[in-house]
Amino acid sequence: MTTLVFDLGNVIYPAQFDRAFRAWSKGNPQDYDRIRASFAFDEAYALHERGKLSLEDYQAHVCGRWRIELTSDQFIEGWNSIFLEEFPGIRDLLGDLGKRHRIVAFSNTNPTHARFMRQKYRDVLGLFDQIVFSCEVGYRKPDKASFLSLLDTLGIRASEAAFFDDLEENVEGARSAGIESFLVAGFESLQQGLTSSRVFRETLVRSYFQSWIDRTPSVIRDHFADRVEYTECHGPRYENRRQVLRWFEDWNRKGQVLSWTIHDLKTVGDTCFVQWFFECDFEGQRGSFDGVSILRFDTQGKIASVREFQSKADHTLPYHGIDSD
Repeated sequence: MTTLVFDLGNVIYPAQFDRAFRAWSKGNPQDYDRIRASFAFDEAYALHERGKLSLEDYQAHVCGRWRIELTSDQFIEGWNSIFLEEFPGIRDLLGDLGKRHRIVAFSNTNPTHARFMRQKYRDVLGLFDQIVFSCEVGYRKPDKASFLSLLDTLGIRASEAAFFDDLEENVEGARSAGIESFLVAGFESLQQGLTSSRVFRETLVRSYFQSWIDRTPSVIRDHFADRVEYTECHGPRYENRRQVLRWFEDWNRKGQVLSWTIHDLKTVGDTCFVQWFFECDFEGQRGSFDGVSILRFDTQGKIASVREFQSKADHTLPYHGIDSD
């Protein structure tokens, strides 16, 4: 199963630091201007997010720089105020993705925010298979080593994952580790990133092949374009999704796909090329053959065309025994 890795702030829900600046300044415009101008993602900030600097020490560090006094409760209340409600539609999207992918959150954060997010966003975070907070694991984006450690923790290769983040440096860090990565911010941007992802498309193709074995038309219904063009390997052509669904239903009343094994799957641009072996029982007759499918995706991430080709000839080795140079 492929893995989709998401940042949280400004990807799953908005995070606005200016809200904390206003809370900490307590209505004093001079304090607000000073906090806003001098707030920095500095070494102390990074240490705090790696779990190496306590909340008390971090608060002392920044309040000393800003020349203001805050109680612990005031600091924490302002600190947590940056988080707004999740982006509309994100739960449904994660729920759908979780049917075909392992979904993981990888967030740079501190212990205060980690506790707060687990409470405030418990329902949406419950849709993730795994949550990795930098303060709990000791490594932090955008370091290449952090992504290599994440891959090791998840037990996957870089080619089996896609990563989505709202900061360019984090996207570049993931790419340096060989992970397909996308710069996104908000729900619509995330959807666009997903539909451009090789990992997303290839998983969808594998799910489509499996749907014939499972006799479930959900991939066709949910992920084929309305005006999809589908050409079977022996000639019949279907001009839209309704026709493809009708064919799927009619064929499965008469036959059963015994196996549809993918031997090779490559993606170039918006097109997937699949080499496969197909075996079925249709109206009491068993048959099998090799083949190739070419599937093209549209800009909405829907499958817009499918062309199938078959090879039923027996394979021979007419020059077997002649060695290479």
